[in-house]
Amino acid sequence: MNERFYQELLHSGWIHRPLKLSVENSLEEELLSKRVIETRHLWGKRTNPKIVHSGEGQVIEYTELSEPVFSLLGDNITYCWPETMSQDGDCAFYGTVHATFHYERENWEQYSRISFWVKPECPGMHVVNLNVGIKNEGKIKIPDEYFREGSHVVNLTNHEWNHCIWEFGSMPRDAITELDFNCRLNGRDTTTGKSVNFAIKEVNLERLEKEEPDKGWLCRKDGVAFSSSGYFLDGKKIALTGKSVNHFCVLDAKTNQVVLKQLVTRDQFCEEEFFILDFSELHKPGEYRLQVGDEITKPFLISNSVYEEAIWKVINFLFCERCGFPVPGKHGLCHMDMYAEWGEKKLLFCGGWHDAGDMSQQMIHTAEVTYSLLRLADSIQNGDYIEDETLKLMLYERLLEEGKWGL
Repeated sequence: MNERFYQELLHSGWIHRPLKLSVENSLEEELLSKRVIETRHLWGKRTNPKIVHSGEGQVIEYTELSEPVFSLLGDNITYCWPETMSQDGDCAFYGTVHATFHYERENWEQYSRISFWVKPECPGMHVVNLNVGIKNEGKIKIPDEYFREGSHVVNLTNHEWNHCIWEFGSMPRDAITELDFNCRLNGRDTTTGKSVNFAIKEVNLERLEKEEPDKGWLCRKDGVAFSSSGYFLDGKKIALTGKSVNHFCVLDAKTNQVVLKQLVTRDQFCEEEFFILDFSELHKPGEYRLQVGDEITKPFLISNSVYEEAIWKVINFLFCERCGFPVPGKHGLCHMDMYAEWGEKKLLFCGGWHDAGDMSQQMIHTAEVTYSLLRLADSIQNGDYIEDETLKLMLYERLLEEGKWGL
């Protein structure tokens, strides 16, 4: 196990507090480093088109440190049932604040992403996010009839300016009619304040030197796709690249010495050429990197316990999703007002884990997750996937604990 991750695991009390969220290796941080070769200003110092407010709350415009800003404001609880909300109470919230820009069927095809800055002031709120969406009225309508595309959620750090981007290189955008920023008014738990305030500035379209493949199976032309968790000692060890090369090397991650040099295999699928890097003959445990031309990957493990970190991260995810349980830094005791009735009996309906909507759990989902946790605990206890006996015992017990929560 990586030493840094081990220390984070200890600090979390073996996942009795959420693991620290490491953003430095996130896709968002990597995308922010891309070179921008053209910018079109949609709202900010250089242009201020009209903003149309709809829904709950209000939208205001002002100047902060000589920069124009607009804010979405709303009360977390409105004490009335919103007219647009389902009357059966499924996935209920208190409406949405919208700030919308309207366009006359503008063509945005030469730009591949939107960039903007957001500063949320949401007292007591631990999980903060904002929605952004576009509407296209061209050859292909966005969003489609099932609302599958055309919207994006950005996760934010409270009380500071966040640089947010949304890449949409493959999304139809030949006749844009709307750009919409919106926030849901989700109610309050034991720590949440009365209102939310999302300040937004510097809204731009950007054209990039290198676009990100955001649909389909192909990896980046200049990148390498490999298992970042690692590879088992006796299993297949394969990576893919879009680089046209003849050979690749496996490097010792600590010494940078070449431990294996192999020829690549060319292949084709759906008229797209790609290259296979097969280093299955490497059976020595350790930490390695792949070198393909000038590209050197981040380190990965070859070991029989390569999924150990991944299992802990899955436990962390489930712990953060616990319902009816105060999760430190996420939410307080929740959903205690939901109950089932049968005759004269009442049973609280919290428990298990939240899903994406928080209130539409079903027993089959809880049962499948619980079964998987208990079965995995049995495999850990009776297998040789983890060499360290202390870590093996701690993982076994923690899997049992989370499984019992579902049970």
